[in-house]
Amino acid sequence: MTEITGFIAYPACPSEIGQTLERTISNIALRPGIDAFQTWREMDIPGRFIAERVLEFIDGKECLIADITTFWFS
Repeated sequence: MTEITGFIAYPACPSEIGQTLERTISNIALRPGIDAFQTWREMDIPGRFIAERVLEFIDGKECLIADITTFWFS
């Protein structure tokens, strides 16, 4: 079976979105052929412009999954 690779992007706030997606990634990693998904939390980005590094990660993957929900604090 061919390995599927992907990058999953999501906002840092609210934290519940990230927690849910990170748990989901852990669960799908248990399935054969679907163990190469990464998130921005796995990137080594200290001192670098984050968008540049994110684009590098996305470029080498077969798919991108992104939560682009906006959240309004009241």
